[in-house]
This record gives sequence, C-alpha cells and structure tokens, in this order.
Amino acid sequence: MERTGAPSSAGEAVIMAKAASGGYRGSAASTFTSSAGEWMSTMNKLSSGTQVYWAVLWAVMCGAVSAFSCPSVYIPARTIVIEGASCSFWVKEGRWRSKEGRTLALYKQRCNSKTPYVVSISSPSESIFAWTEESYWYLGRRIRLKDCEQHYRASVEEFILRQKSASKVMLQYFIKDRLEKKVLASSGQDRVNDPYLWFKDVNGTVIATAKGISDDANATLRKWSICSTGNMEVVFGNSSRSWLALPQNRWMILLALTVKALRDTSRGTDGVVHYNECQAAHWTMVLGVPMFIVTGVVYMVYLGTKCSKSLATNISRRYSRRYSTASAIA
Repeated sequence: MERTGAPSSAGEAVIMAKAASGGYRGSAASTFTSSAGEWMSTMNKLSSGTQVYWAVLWAVMCGAVSAFSCPSVYIPARTIVIEGASCSFWVKEGRWRSKEGRTLALYKQRCNSKTPYVVSISSPSESIFAWTEESYWYLGRRIRLKDCEQHYRASVEEFILRQKSASKVMLQYFIKDRLEKKVLASSGQDRVNDPYLWFKDVNGTVIATAKGISDDANATLRKWSICSTGNMEVVFGNSSRSWLALPQNRWMILLALTVKALRDTSRGTDGVVHYNECQAAHWTMVLGVPMFIVTGVVYMVYLGTKCSKSLATNISRRYSRRYSTASAIA
C-alpha cells in the first residue's frame, strides 16, 4: 500500500527528498530502495537526536557522491565577464571571471569536432563540466547544452530573421528545456553582430543582460569582437524566479552567450556563419598532413623504382659493350 503522508522520521525525509530530486536512477534506484527500507527500519528504533545526526550524515555522503559525478560551476556573482584569452588560427579559448578577476570557469572551442563551434566548459582545474552539440534545423541553428555525462540540460535555438521591406537581418535566441518543448528564456531581436543582448523569462522579467566592453576606445559597436576588441560583461538580475536564474544554472546563460560571441567572429552580414578557421585548421592537419606524407612516400618509391631500372639498364649496356668489344678482338 502506497503511503502519501508526511515522513515519520528525519531519515525518511532525507530519502523522500533524494528520491524526488531524481538523485538515483535505474538499477541504482532499486538497490537504494531496498537498502533504504532496511536503513529506515533501523533508524525508527533510534532516538530522534540520533536520527537527525544520521540523516545529516547520509545526506552529506549522498550529496557528495552526486555532486562529484560532474564538476560544478557555481556562479554566485551578479556580474560576470566573458573574457577572450586566445583567438588564434588554431584555437579559441578564454574564461569566465568575476568582476574582481577570479576565474570561475574556462571555455574552449574544440577544433576536433565534426560539427562547428563545439565549445567545452571546464572548472578552473580544467575538469570538463559541459559542452555544446550543434546542429542545423529548418529555422536556423540548434545548440544543445550537455553535461559531462552526456545528459542534455537545455537547448539554445538561434533564429535568423530577415525583414524584406527594410532589408534588415536580425537574430533572436530561445533557451528551451532539455526536451526542447518548454521555452525558459528568450532574447530580443538584435542586429547581426550587435554586442548587446538580454534574456527574459516567460513572465518578461530580465534574467541577464550582456554587453560588449571594448578595449579600443575608437571601436564602434558594429566592429566589436571578443577576439580582438574586448570582452563581454553579463549582469544577472535579482527579480527573475526562473530556473536559469539560480546560481547553479547560470552557466547555461553564459554558455549560450559564449557560443554567440564566438560565432559572431565568423558571421557575415546575412547572419550566417560562413566558415570556421579553428575547425578547418584542425581537419587540414588531420587529413591533409597524412595525405601529403603518403603522397611523398609514393613519389619516393616511384623515383627509387625509376632510378633502379635506369641503373640496371646502364649496367646491362656496359656489359653488352664489353662483350661486343671482346668478341671483336677475338
């Protein structure tokens, strides 16, 4: 018979909370259920003070195991700076830092991906926390955000909007849940390569506002680039009750803005990202260099074979001449 009332002990409260949060899945869930039943029966025989002590210990142990399955990127600060450290031909990388300069996470564009603009996020100790998976869809680009265990956490949809009458191209972004059904946040309709962007929740409350900060006083907004002229400053609001506004989930907003900033470095006036230097360089090295080596080896073998045949022909001619001369003397 299923019990729906309140938990009878502190230990049962911890177990019910852990089960409700989805902390146990699959076979681990069934194993946990049986062991939890035995544990509760033992706990009910103890005093209330002892129950609370063991409940806290159980929660700490289970929480530690759950938390360390993936490194956590906690964003408590209200103002975050997305800083570009290197945008060379080979790699594009940087960091998320607080306004005071403390590094919160590292980002890197992965050049060895088969799809463009796969960006990985890692902790300051360089433990991978999350990355993106990008694909085309009929209205633009879909960028899925995954954790280190390959679980989808959210998706970002990039729309390219073209106004025929005014011949303008605008961009708009939507952040959806992991099932790609429910909209969690949306941006305004901004011009191509505009470094100013905000995200609002479904109630219209601002979650975060991003703007480009140029190191060059002469650079205009239209020429701003995270690779050459400055960084991006992100300010999180205090009013939104969205799931994305929580400090443990703010990394999804920052990752979406990071991908946009990196894509903007190769975006044309039509809103389309036309090329990817990082990925092109990687696959040129991976595929081009081996082909060049194989071609060189084949050519050397060909030259060696040709030289051997020529040498053999010359030797045979010399012996033929000597034999002819000896026959004539005789």
